[in-house]
Amino acid sequence: MLLRRETAADVPYTLVIARWTMSARASGDAEQQGLLGAEPDSRLTFVAALVDDGATGTTGVVAAVRALPDEARGLVRPWADRLAGGRPMTLTAQRWERGGRH
Repeated sequence: MLLRRETAADVPYTLVIARWTMSARASGDAEQQGLLGAEPDSRLTFVAALVDDGATGTTGVVAAVRALPDEARGLVRPWADRLAGGRPMTLTAQRWERGGRH
């Protein structure tokens, strides 16, 4: 997990998922890429890297964002771009609330 904050029940949230082909970077490389310890936008409540079954490289990122889908996609894109290392990615965003998607 790269970031986790408490969620508030009375604001809109979006679940954003970015997927790319397997990268050569291992999940631990997030720290070396400066993703941990940085001061991210306060609307990002949860961000985690997705890794392959062997945990040998990243295959995406998932995030819960306190914003509507279009804005949320823009907030997650910098994290996804850094983890993807320039690989093309698919970025999806849909409304979300605790307990599931809308």
